[in-house]
Amino acid sequence: SLEKKLEEIGGREEYQRASQMNTALFSTSKWVLGILGRWGWLDGLIVDSPNDSPHKNTNADSYDAYPERKQNDNQQTQSTNRTKKRKSRKRDIRLLEIGAINTQLLDAAARIRTREEETDGSSKIITERVHRLQVHSIDIRSTNPRIHQMDFFDL
Repeated sequence: SLEKKLEEIGGREEYQRASQMNTALFSTSKWVLGILGRWGWLDGLIVDSPNDSPHKNTNADSYDAYPERKQNDNQQTQSTNRTKKRKSRKRDIRLLEIGAINTQLLDAAARIRTREEETDGSSKIITERVHRLQVHSIDIRSTNPRIHQMDFFDL
């Protein structure tokens, strides 16, 4: 059985330790953020019109896995031209991280930056989030209080 095989390798604790070590060598959160950045989603999704495609920045290799992007590409170009004239409303990207073994995506969602903005001869400091992300991380046996302990199949 699966439980017996898990016990043979040292149990769940050893499995999680090995998983944490693996993410130190290959950052899955960096990969996820890279994909979201390539799609132009780190700044949020445009919610102005049902015809607006969320795929702002497309490239050739992403078309293979997402054929609907080809047909939306022309709509997006037209939509982008329209939205340059007015400020678009955007919503956060909502991510459910299943089997979370670290808080890297949670940390990315919480990251903030400050900038100075000058208007009418005065300046003010603006604090804003770096990425428009809402991350909910879950694991069946959480080892971190920021990762909710729950079974995905119980959602």
